[in-house]
Amino acid sequence: MVKVVFSMFLIISGIIHPESTFYTPATGLFISEIGRFNYTDGKITHVRSLTNPKAETVLSKLMDPKGITLYQNKLWIADVKRLLILDIRTNRVSSIEGKLFSPHPEFLNDICQVNNSIYVSDTKKNVVYKVKGGKAIKTLSIQAPNGISYNNNTRNTYIATFTKPGRILQIKGKSVKKIYESTSISGADGLTLWKQKHIIFVSGFLSGNILAISLKDRRIVGNIYGLFNPADIFFSEEQKILFVPEMGKNRILIYKVSIRGS
Repeated sequence: MVKVVFSMFLIISGIIHPESTFYTPATGLFISEIGRFNYTDGKITHVRSLTNPKAETVLSKLMDPKGITLYQNKLWIADVKRLLILDIRTNRVSSIEGKLFSPHPEFLNDICQVNNSIYVSDTKKNVVYKVKGGKAIKTLSIQAPNGISYNNNTRNTYIATFTKPGRILQIKGKSVKKIYESTSISGADGLTLWKQKHIIFVSGFLSGNILAISLKDRRIVGNIYGLFNPADIFFSEEQKILFVPEMGKNRILIYKVSIRGS
C-alpha cells in the first residue's frame, strides 16, 4: 500500500497572510503576500535560494494578491479584480483590468497555465476564466471554484471548490466530473499534482489540513493535520518539495515528500 510521507524541511516566517507560492530551482520561490485585507499593502515576495532563504519584495502596493503562476518568464498574479503580469527578467509590469473580463470579475483567486492559455478562478462569481489575447472570457461555470491544476500528460484540469464539504472536480473538454468530496477538505483551497505518481494534493483552508489523494482509486494516501488556514499549495515534482502558505500563522511551511510502499 502506497503512503505519502511529509518531512519538515524549512519554515519561512514573517510573511503577512501568504496566499500562494510558485517555485522552480532556476527562479527560486515566489510568494503572494496579502498583508492586511482590503488595503493596498499586498506584495510579491521572492526567495532566491532555499539554502539561504532571504525574502525580498519584487512588487508592492497590491490589493490582496492570491494565485500566482509562472508562464514564459512572466509571473501572473490574481489581484482581486485584475490580473498583473510581472516580467521577472525586466521587472516590467502589465495588467489585464476588470473591464477586459466577461463577465466582470469579483474575487479572482487561483491561476494556472492550461496549454497556451491562462485559467483563473473567481470564487464569488462562480466562474473560471480563460485568458488569451489580453482578454478574459468565461470558460466554465462552477460553484465557488478555487484551486486549479493542469496535467499536460492527460489533458485533465482539476479544480477545488471552496465549499463545505470541499470538492475536487476533473474537467476534460466540456466534461465536468466530481472525483472527491469530503468535509475533511472544507473550504478546499490549493490544488497541486504529483503527475508521475498519480497523486493530487489538496488543502482544506477551513478544516486546517492537507490530503494526498490517489487519482487511481481516490484513496487518501497521506495527510498533514493541525494547520491554521493552509492556502494555495504548490508541489515541485522535480525537487519533491511541497510548499504550504499557512495564512493564519504568517509563514510558509516547506516539506520534503517521499513515497513508501508500492
